[in-house]
Amino acid sequence: MNIILSDVSRYKGSKGTWKDVFKYYVTNPSFRVIFLHRLYHQWYHILSKIPMGKGIFSLYYCRQSGIQLSLGAEIGEGFKFEHFGGIVIGSIKIGKNCNIFHNATLGYAGRWQNGGEGNPTIGDNVVIGAGAVVVGRITIGDSAFIGANAYVYQDIPENAVVGAMPGKILSYHGTKGYFGH
Repeated sequence: MNIILSDVSRYKGSKGTWKDVFKYYVTNPSFRVIFLHRLYHQWYHILSKIPMGKGIFSLYYCRQSGIQLSLGAEIGEGFKFEHFGGIVIGSIKIGKNCNIFHNATLGYAGRWQNGGEGNPTIGDNVVIGAGAVVVGRITIGDSAFIGANAYVYQDIPENAVVGAMPGKILSYHGTKGYFGH
């Protein structure tokens, strides 16, 4: 379960321990969601056999935090919700060391979107700002920074900074300096 230690390290800002996991689980609702999501994926073979086991698990952490996180979401290590509440994440793929701020929506879009029907794939070291919407069968490149309230429905190259509605590339400085690199 090193992936959980990787997540808690992002919340702590330095190398996390199992003691930190307990501390953040008790005190931080957004950490609790990703922790429970990780456990669900470890116990999937058991929970999927229990009537309503999957639904109860998802409902619990949604009610606790205001984060609706699809059980089908695949999330890389070192994930962090910067602020909890109002977040909706569908059955998407998210890379390593990503940050998502409050009121963001990531997920499915129908055929009317330029990216086509489907779910987005988020690269490594991506930051998704407050209120951002990322939808459709699109790819967000590594180290991209999606600004607050941006509406993204087309592929974004790595290191791009995106803002406005619809999302426009503002620069190619990405998350440089955000993660200490």
